[in-house]
Order: sequence, then structure tokens, then C-alpha cells
Amino acid sequence: MSLARLETAQVQDQRLLVRLDFDGILDKAGKVTDTFRLEAILPTLELLRQRGAALILLGHAGDATRPAPFEGLAQELSKRLNTEVRAMAEIAGDTSRSTVQALAAGDVLLLPNLAVFEGERKNDKQFANQLAALGDGFVNEAFGSSRSTVASLSGLASRLPSWAGLNLYREVEMATLLASREARPLSFLLGGVQLGNRIALLRQYLERLSTVMIGGGIAYTFLKSRAVPVGASLVERELEVPAFQTIERAELAEAELVLPTDHVVADGLTAKAKTRIVSQSGIPDGWLGVDVGPKTLARFEKTLKAAATVLWYGPLGMLEMDRFAKGTEAIAKSLSKHKGRVIVAGTDTVRAVHQMGLTDRFTHLSTDGRSLLDLMMGQRLAALTALESAQN
Repeated sequence: MSLARLETAQVQDQRLLVRLDFDGILDKAGKVTDTFRLEAILPTLELLRQRGAALILLGHAGDATRPAPFEGLAQELSKRLNTEVRAMAEIAGDTSRSTVQALAAGDVLLLPNLAVFEGERKNDKQFANQLAALGDGFVNEAFGSSRSTVASLSGLASRLPSWAGLNLYREVEMATLLASREARPLSFLLGGVQLGNRIALLRQYLERLSTVMIGGGIAYTFLKSRAVPVGASLVERELEVPAFQTIERAELAEAELVLPTDHVVADGLTAKAKTRIVSQSGIPDGWLGVDVGPKTLARFEKTLKAAATVLWYGPLGMLEMDRFAKGTEAIAKSLSKHKGRVIVAGTDTVRAVHQMGLTDRFTHLSTDGRSLLDLMMGQRLAALTALESAQN
């Protein structure tokens, strides 16, 4: 995928519309809840301001029935950028036009929440024209929203000189790397609780992988598919057959597939729940797996050392409770010292690494794991296709 790089853009005295992923940053009340994703967009904004551009920020949060307010976001961005970020109440009208026309180099303006506009959701040409009239160019720094065909993404990229934001470009770069021979020997460390997209990823990548390590909630569907007792652990019964088939295919592809050999189990999900460490087949009835055991963790760490590139997608335990996050924290510390490349994806996994203060110790932390996996599997993201076709 060939995207125009922001570093080469001539933006002095230009008004640039910058599309951001506010859905991943704000909760329904408009409070900033994901500081990692907020910090990921700042380098693009700072670069553009340093180059003498005025910025018009736009994006979604919530939906048309419950749009998140942007006042708190404007305040937080003002602190982070060390300049006033003004929040506009409207897009059209004389006040809006005069405000935009008065922008000077380095100024930052925040448009109202686009979730309330029907023209945005329907990628309406007239609405896209209305947005495009506000700026001289467009920057897409909304990787997580780039699956969507909306006016503020596909519409703007087809109407204005357009560039990829620094983080978005890096996301595409990492997806391309993971799909290439350069990444080999390549290992996946997969966790979390939703097996479906991970099964799809494994089906496509097994021939390229040296090892696959499975932890978290998804491990119990794999174990159950092999008739291993899992007690009350999470099992996606409709995916037992695909899980078993994946194990068989891994053997044929000569990719080592490593399942947990021991577990931390609990008799409930409360702060006072009893816990113990058991062997792979030793989960008692009524108990459930909540974290990987020490033997599994040691094997994962040893296996990962041989990889040139690691994709870690999904936590190894239930992060909702600190006592069940120890496996995830231990593997994060171990991988932070890895001599090869380590790409981390998945909201919970990235948040855990960020909260541990290890963000800078990894090759890349993805702001949207779903979009990263889509790109790895060769899917076209609508907004990126439009960005690639933009005429600069």
C-alpha cells in the first residue's frame, strides 16, 4: 500500500483537516479514558503545528442518539499541546466560516462531534463538500475508523490533497512487515476471550509461523476441543471444531502450537475467591481458569526468545482483577527485553503495557488491533483505499 507521507508535505500556512479516532479515546460522557490512544495522535499534531499549519480536528464519539460532548477533549488537548484548542458549536454558518478563515499558523480548532450528522454517516457528497471547504488539505490519523466509509474519511480523501498521519502510516508499515518474509522466524502470542478473528488469522498464517502460543480465555476452547477437562472455564462451543482443526493444521505446517500446561484457577470471580495452581488437565468442576500458570509462562518466555518478530494479541489472564493479571504483566516485562521486534495489539493488551510504563520498550503498540489484523489478512480498509488514491 502506497500512502503519501506526512513528513514530505508542504503545509506552511495551510488549514489542514485532521481526522482522529475519538471513539477510542472518550467515554459516553466525553471523559478521556484511553491516554495511550490520545498520546499516539499527538506527534502528528505537533509536527503539523511546527511546520506552520493551522489544524481543524474532526471525528466521532458515541452515536447520533448519544453523542459524547467534546468540551473535555478540547481542554485535554489544550494541556497536551500547550495551546488553546477551541471547540466549535457548528460546522456551517457565518460564525464558523469566519473562525476558520481567521486561523493562523499553529492554531487548533475542534469541530463538533460528527456522529450527529446524517451526511457524515451516509458519506453524503454535499456534507463532504461542506467539510472540504473548511481546509486546504486532509490528514487521516484515524486508523481504527478507517474500515468505515464516511464523509470525513473517504469523502475528504477524494476532495483534498491528503496524507497519512504518522501513527496511521506506522500501523500500515507494521501490518506489511508481519505479512512479509522479513518478519521470520515469526511467532504469535495469542490471548483474550474472542477466538473467532484469531482463528481466521491463524488459518492464513500457519504456513509462515514458527510458533504459536495460546493463553487467556481462548486457550480453553482449544483444550476442550482435545477433550481436556476445563471445569467452568470460558469455552466457545461453536468454535471447538475449528480450534481442533487449527491444531491439526499446525502439525501439518510444522508450526509449534503451545497450549497452557498449567493454570491459575479460581472458584469464582470475586476478590475473595479461592485460587490454586493446577496442571493442564487438573481444573476441578466448578472452577475456572483465570491466568496462565508458572510452567506455562516459563515455556512461553523460552519459546519467544527464538523469534525474530512477535505479534502479541490478547492478555493471558483476566485483567479485570489485579490478582489475575500477573501472567500478562510477567510476559510484558519479558517481551520488553526481547532482542527482536515485538508488535502488541488489542485494547486490553496495549492498555496493560501502557499502564506498566513499557510503551517505549516495544517496536509498536497498535491503536486498533482489529484493523491491524484486517490489513495482515489482505483486507482493504475503505478509508485507506481512498487515501491511497488521493491526488496530491
